[in-house]
Amino acid sequence: MSVEENELVDIVEFISKYQEPNKELVSFLIKYNDNLIVLKDNAIIGVAFYLRLHDETLEEICDNPEILQDIKNSEKLILEKGRNIHFIRVFAKDYKVVLKGLKQSIKKENPKTVSWYKEDMNEIRFIKFRS
Repeated sequence: MSVEENELVDIVEFISKYQEPNKELVSFLIKYNDNLIVLKDNAIIGVAFYLRLHDETLEEICDNPEILQDIKNSEKLILEKGRNIHFIRVFAKDYKVVLKGLKQSIKKENPKTVSWYKEDMNEIRFIKFRS
């Protein structure tokens, strides 16, 4: 997916409802929009960023979630093209939008696993699929 300039403005405006946008976030949107899901219903109702990790990297993240906190690591991780989707940021108006985005990402990527950390970063959640 290629993010158009006017769509980028809409995405940043939507995200600003949940957190203060910063330069790093906008840079990620521009550089790595293949790892972005944008859900719309006339207007944007959800945005999610995810990584496509190799098995070894996913294991590292499970053991040490702080890896995800460093922007330098995130840029390295986002270049991976593994079969494990790991959501790093999700912005949505409700859980139904989150489920819709999850379904869309599974259809797009055909992953081996889907994972995410709870907001407090103390527990990782997994969905595993058959190969």
